[in-house]
Amino acid sequence: MTAVVFLGPTLAIDDARRVLDAVYLPPARQADVLSAVVQYRPRVLAVVDGLFFQSLSVWHKEVLYALSRGVRVFGSSSIGALRAAELAPFGMVGIGRVFEMYERGELADDADVALAHTDAEDGYRKLSEPLVNVLHTLRRAARDGIVGEHDLALLESVARAIYFPERTVARILAESRRAGLPAATADALEQVFATQYVDVKREDALELLRAVSVAEADGDASQAPTLGFESTVLFVGMRDRDRVVEHDEVRLALGDVVAHAALHNPEFGDLNRDGLNRALAQVLATVVGLDVPEREVDEQVRRFRRRAGLATDEELARWMTDNDLTAEEFRDLMRELATCHVLHLWLLRAQAVPSLGRIALDEARLKGQYPRWAVGAAEQASLLQAQHLAGDLDERLTRLTTSRLVEEHLAATECLMDTDHSRWSLEAGFLHPDDFRTELLRAALARRAVERLHRLVLGEYPPSADAGT
Repeated sequence: MTAVVFLGPTLAIDDARRVLDAVYLPPARQADVLSAVVQYRPRVLAVVDGLFFQSLSVWHKEVLYALSRGVRVFGSSSIGALRAAELAPFGMVGIGRVFEMYERGELADDADVALAHTDAEDGYRKLSEPLVNVLHTLRRAARDGIVGEHDLALLESVARAIYFPERTVARILAESRRAGLPAATADALEQVFATQYVDVKREDALELLRAVSVAEADGDASQAPTLGFESTVLFVGMRDRDRVVEHDEVRLALGDVVAHAALHNPEFGDLNRDGLNRALAQVLATVVGLDVPEREVDEQVRRFRRRAGLATDEELARWMTDNDLTAEEFRDLMRELATCHVLHLWLLRAQAVPSLGRIALDEARLKGQYPRWAVGAAEQASLLQAQHLAGDLDERLTRLTTSRLVEEHLAATECLMDTDHSRWSLEAGFLHPDDFRTELLRAALARRAVERLHRLVLGEYPPSADAGT
C-alpha cells in the first residue's frame, strides 16, 4: 500500500475502506505527518482529521517536508481542508466544499470544522456539531423555504458564537429562540437536523478518498519534488523529539526513548557527553568555516560499516531500521563524524595539544579502563625483558613490511583498525610511521615470547629452537 490517510470522526474506517485500501491512522497531530512519511514512505498522503485542541496540530512544515520528498499530499473536510487552503501554492491539493470555503475566506478558523468527540475505542462518536455542517444544513433549509433570510443570518451568527465543544443542535436552537427565532421555525429546524442533516465533512472525505484512489492507481503517482526544503532549528527539534516510531508493536515518540534511557541506562551520562562533544565539534567547524568534502563522509560510512560489521547494503538498511534512522539522517550522522575526524587530524598534525598521549589516558581513567591498560602494557614489557628482547628486534620480523605486521597483529588481537593503517596510526597518536612500526614489532616479539614459553612448558621443542615467523 502506498497511501496513508489520517481519519477520525469525519468518516467511519469501514466506510473509508470500501472506497480506498490504505493505511488509516488516527487524527493527525504534531509530528504525525512527518512520522508517516518516514515510516511508511507513501506515494500519497491524505489529511482529513486532526487534533488541535487536546494536542498541538500538524505543522505546515511537515506538509512541506512531505511535498519536498515527492509525496502527493491531499486535504479535505477538517484540518486537512484548512492546511490545503494554506499550502495550495506549494502543492498540497484541497478537495471538497470545506476546502473551497477556506480558500474563499468564508471560513478562517480551525474551530469552524472542530467538534468534540469520544476516542477511537468508542468510534469517535461526536458530542458537538462542526460549524460547517451546521451552516450547510441551515442553508439547505433556507433553499427549501423552511427558514427566511433574516432568520438564517440570526442562526448562523448564533452558531458561530458558540464555543465548538458546546455547539449542539439543541444549544443553537435554544439560543436562537432567545434571540428572536420563532418557535415554529425552531421546531421545523429540529426536524431538518434530524432527517435532512448535511454532513458536508463526510461527503468531502469520500470525495478525497476517490481522488486519492485515482492518484494511487496512476503509475506515476509520486511527483517530482517541486520545492526545496529548508530545515529549521524548530523543525529539527520536533523531528528529533516528537517523531513517532514503533517497537514491539508500540508507538512512541523519540523523546520517550531518550527520557527512558536517561533514567534507566547507566551509560547514558557518557553517551550524552560524547554526543555533546560531537555537536560542539559541528559548532567549531561552522565558526572556522570548515567544509568537509564528500569523500570524507564516504570514508566515515566505510569505517562505520567495518566497525559495526555491516558488510552488505541489506545489513546496513536493517541497522538503520532498527535504529529509526532514515538514509538521509544516517548520512548526516556520518557527516558529523567526518567533521570530527577532520578536526582531529588538524589537531594532531598541528600538535595543538600539550600531550597527545594524555588525551587517551585521561579518557581511560574517566571510564575506569586505565588500570587494565597499564597491566597489559606491564605484562608485555615483562615478557620482552624476561626474554632479553626489549632492545633486540628479531631480524626476520624487521624484514616484514608494516602492512604485513598490521595484518598479523589484527589476526592475533582484538585491535580494530577501521581505516587504512597509516591514517589510523596517526589518529591513534603515532605521529611518525617509525613509532607505529616499532610498537607493532614489540607486540609481535611479545607474542612470540609467549609462544616460546608455552612450547617450552609443553616440551614441544628444545628450548634453543627459534619460533621464527
